[in-house]
Formats: sequence, C-alpha cells, structure tokens
Amino acid sequence: MSVFCLGAASAPRPHPEASANLVACTNGWAVCDRSLLSEAERVRVAVIDHGRNVRECRNGSDTCDPTALTGTEANAVAVAAHERLVSDCQSGLAACDLSRLTPQEARAVVHEARERNVWRCSNDSSDCDRAALGTADTARVDGALRARNLEECTAGREDCDPALLSPREAAALLSIEKARNDRACLSGRGYCDRSRLSPADAATAALDPTRTP
Repeated sequence: MSVFCLGAASAPRPHPEASANLVACTNGWAVCDRSLLSEAERVRVAVIDHGRNVRECRNGSDTCDPTALTGTEANAVAVAAHERLVSDCQSGLAACDLSRLTPQEARAVVHEARERNVWRCSNDSSDCDRAALGTADTARVDGALRARNLEECTAGREDCDPALLSPREAAALLSIEKARNDRACLSGRGYCDRSRLSPADAATAALDPTRTP
C-alpha cells in the first residue's frame, strides 16, 4: 500500500504556468503561448478555436475568419447571415438591405414597415410619417384618430377635440354631457353647471340646501 501511495505522489503534476497558459489558449486570450502546449493540448485548442470561429461567423462578428470554415459551415453561416438580414429589415433597422432579400421577403418587409407606420400614426406617435401613407392608410389612420377622440370626448377628458367630431357625434356628445351635468347637479357630486339645467331640474336641485349653488 505504501509503495502505491509513493508512486501516486511521485506522478508529474502540471506546472502552474502551463495550466494558466492552457486556460488562456482555450479561451482565445492574446496571452496564450502555443509553444508551451503539448501535442494533445494543441489539438484540443485547435478544435475549440474552430468552434469559436464558427459561432463568431454565424453571429456576424468582425473577428470571423471565413477562410477557416468548411463548405458545410460556410453554407450555414450564409443562411444565418440572411436570416439576420431579414430580421433587421423586419425590425426597420438601418442595417437592412432590401436588395439582398428575395422578392417575397422584400414585399413582406415593405408591408410590415407600412403597417408599423400606420400604427404609429394611428396612435399619434411623434415618429409617424404621414407623407408615407397612401389614400387607404390615411383613411384608416384618420378613422382611428377620430374613434379615439370620440372616446376622449365621451369620457369628458381634456384631450377631447370637438373639431374632429362629426355633426352626429357632436349632437350625441351634447346629450351625454347634459346627462352627466344633470347627474352631478342632482346628486351634488362632480362638476355641476346650473346654467345647463332645465327649469324643472334646476328647481329640483335648488330644493337641497346642501348642494353648492
């Protein structure tokens, strides 16, 4: 048993500097000294380096070395680059190059860009480009803006723009506002404009002395 222990204790151990160098090489660090690697370590590092290069190429990194790729890997990288381009175009990024898309992809991207602009304009966003709207899209946007304005007016909010209401909507709004005002005056809760009450409602409201004139 003692002989076995002595034998195990006397087995060579990696030099600390060699271990640190191997870590540097497997991580692709500039301090890596490949001359200090064993043959097996050089093979291992080469495999890791190749895999790292493939990932960098697939991600479009500037550190990609396309000359180190196999034919299959180069094809996969080209597919990944095209998918990345399509994604950039769909997101409206400056990196988009429509000329590199297929006709079908380009049509889809143009459609998505138009729909994005319609959404921005419909929500009164500052980056809306009304000049890019066609006749049909302008009608969609104006309809959405009028609908939202009608909601604001119906709810009695400050963002209401009466100028955007149609005659029928304006008439309906007057009826809603009168009913709202009548409830406020008769219940004593909310803003009451007594000048808008009918004589009968004004008389009823006047019967309660707790109400604010």
